[in-house]
Amino acid sequence: MQKPTSDDVRPNIRGDIVTLIDLALSIGWEGVREPSISRILYLAGVLYSFMYSDKRNPFSEHYHFSVEPTGPYSNDVKSSITFLDSNEYISRIKENIYALGTNPLPHISTLPDHEIKKQWMKTILYILGTYGEGKIYEFVIRDPQYQDNMERNLISEINIGPDNESLRTLNQFKSSFEESLGTKAKQIDANKYLELYFEYVFSKVLKGEIKL
Repeated sequence: MQKPTSDDVRPNIRGDIVTLIDLALSIGWEGVREPSISRILYLAGVLYSFMYSDKRNPFSEHYHFSVEPTGPYSNDVKSSITFLDSNEYISRIKENIYALGTNPLPHISTLPDHEIKKQWMKTILYILGTYGEGKIYEFVIRDPQYQDNMERNLISEINIGPDNESLRTLNQFKSSFEESLGTKAKQIDANKYLELYFEYVFSKVLKGEIKL
């Protein structure tokens, strides 16, 4: 079962959701589907640990996900969406798609790690824009830990910290990927690094050379 979330963490989750929707709208999205909100926040946590293994992960401290057929599910994300919608901080513009509401969420910029998470979610949206949500969803459901929970019909929490199984899989190919880049591996920014990394991984998946 998912761990209960303390009241002092919920404002962080609400702030992340509003920030995510705001960022999506700023790059031309019509809005963000409810299942996509959980998927993107899940990816943000896993990929932050992948990219910054030597840093504290602000996402893993706030989020608890379990298995659902549509993707990673969080009770806290679900209840936060309901809270934000009912208070008009976000608005359902059509079936299951949310945009910003008429009320700005107060004090959002003062939330812990707000700017760090905002910039990282911007990077995740860049990757989504490069490959499309369908491609990233393919990555999510290939997560070995996620697949194992699905097959055994488990509802236990999925780890999004350093012990995440998908993260371990990604790290198996990190050395060979960086070898293919040569000196560029240390020179490119996070956007380009992840773009090239997913290109590398997905090309091998399509060729049947690796299985995630």
